[in-house]
Amino acid sequence: MAADSQKKGRMSNLLSARLFRAVLNSLPYPFVILDAERRCLFINKEGAKRTGLPLSHLLGRRDEDIFQTEVTKEYLPTLLKAYTTRKPQRCECHVQLKSEKYSFLSDYVPLLDRQGRVEMVFGITRDVTHSRIMKETLQRSEDRFARVFQSGPVAIGFSRLRDGVILNVNDRCAKLFGYSREEMIGSTVKDLYLWADMEDRARTIRQLKEHGSVPPVEKLMRCKSGEHRTVIISMEIIHFEDPAEPIQLVMFIDISERKRMEESLRLSEEKLWQQKEALEQKNVALNQLLQQIEFEKSKLKEDIAINVRELVLPNLKKIRMRAENSKYIELVEDQLTSLVSSFGRVLTQAGYKLSPREVEICNMIKGGMKSKEIARLLNISCQTVEKHRKNIREKMELAHKGINLATFLKDF
Repeated sequence: MAADSQKKGRMSNLLSARLFRAVLNSLPYPFVILDAERRCLFINKEGAKRTGLPLSHLLGRRDEDIFQTEVTKEYLPTLLKAYTTRKPQRCECHVQLKSEKYSFLSDYVPLLDRQGRVEMVFGITRDVTHSRIMKETLQRSEDRFARVFQSGPVAIGFSRLRDGVILNVNDRCAKLFGYSREEMIGSTVKDLYLWADMEDRARTIRQLKEHGSVPPVEKLMRCKSGEHRTVIISMEIIHFEDPAEPIQLVMFIDISERKRMEESLRLSEEKLWQQKEALEQKNVALNQLLQQIEFEKSKLKEDIAINVRELVLPNLKKIRMRAENSKYIELVEDQLTSLVSSFGRVLTQAGYKLSPREVEICNMIKGGMKSKEIARLLNISCQTVEKHRKNIREKMELAHKGINLATFLKDF
């Protein structure tokens, strides 16, 4: 009976050991049992797999006899502390195994004998590499967001939707409103009177709650100095840690300078339009004045022609009949006749570029006077008259053409 009892006890212990070993080998993370001298008594399959070494290189040996110092320096001080303090210890370490960098969270639990001495230490290591990578990725993302948030060209602010308490603003937002970030964070939008029209804000918040966002729209804001600034504002509801606490993300683009330029341009265009209308009115008045002057000129010329023809010329004819030197009288008569004729104007407009003296001589030649008569009347030499006649023929392109100058001038 005693032998059977002992056999059953051994079988029970064996089954318990096998069951314990099977449970430990099924764990998805390394598990190790060390003796009082820190030698490896047991390591599960996952632990052996992570080391990449056969069991023969692991069992009965200490960590520093198995791994390089670069590996053991990460966790060995914590393991030693578990032995010396006889209390559980935890550490996070980063080791290079099989060309891969792993992050582990290791717990060391001492098992004491009846005298309180360390009999064994259980080591449980959990792979937190993925968590570390995710944490580093999240940190990089947060760093990038912080850089964009602070150095971006748009003024950005976050506030609680339920009470308008400002949670964060970037430097550009604080500069837009003339406050420091410290002054704005923790205050409410109402406390700072950031909206020029608070009723307009209430309508906008209702729109935000109803639709979840407000598309870019022009609004009027109030700065710390009391100055009003025109901005393009867009709003959106987001959530951070607490899904039950909606946060409003608000972005501002200051267009005050653009609005001032647009207003200045509008006033300039309005002024130019008024000047244009005034100029057009002046042009109308000027055209009317020119027409009146032209009418007066025509009337004056007609009056002069009638007076010369009806009054002066008849009297000159009477004087010429009685005068001894009728040539002078004829000259005056011819000049008065030419005065009321278009000969001088037509000759000037013909483009011959004649001098006033040449025009005068052309008028005398047209009247049938010879060079000697012209020279005596103008008190110049005959050579000078001939020189003028030559210049006149060249300007009228009559040189060497055999055309009589007097005959040519009578056609004007």
